[in-house]
Amino acid sequence: MKKNYTALTAVLLMSMLVQTGCFQKFYATNTRTQVTSADVDSLLSPHRHIILHYTDTIFALNAIQVNEGILLASRSPLPTAWSKGLDPQFPDKNRVPAEELAEVLRQCHVYVGSSFENKHEDEQVKVPLSSITRLDVYGLDREATSGSTTAGVIGIVAPVLALIGLLIAVGNMSFSPLK
Repeated sequence: MKKNYTALTAVLLMSMLVQTGCFQKFYATNTRTQVTSADVDSLLSPHRHIILHYTDTIFALNAIQVNEGILLASRSPLPTAWSKGLDPQFPDKNRVPAEELAEVLRQCHVYVGSSFENKHEDEQVKVPLSSITRLDVYGLDREATSGSTTAGVIGIVAPVLALIGLLIAVGNMSFSPLK
């Protein structure tokens, strides 16, 4: 009988270990290194959060326009809620907690390869599109998220089926008193 409890414990422990890495959400950066005014125009949505990265500072951008190859916007300090996803480790398969996913997927990151030179109080930012070295438009990484969900379902179903099989096997055993 002790072996049966050992098997049951092993199945439950395996199930718990599998669950710690399953049902996770992932995003991809969708990086572009060549940026056109059409690319920037496509980001102009009230649901998007545009974040401008200089080599020495980061700003949130508001009231964005593109005029004659220049990105014009007003700048403001980066809201704390927007700090999620600032430094992705990979172009895809970047894990994000489910409760932060919606916020991260709203983000677009514009990278400029120079330091911020408008140090006075002027809130207006003028960035030539030619100085943008990278544009990241975050989106759901469907492949990685689906793979995690599939692993989660298997991680739940397999131990349950193993437990049911174990219980059936134990139920079919006949016990005889020791002589």
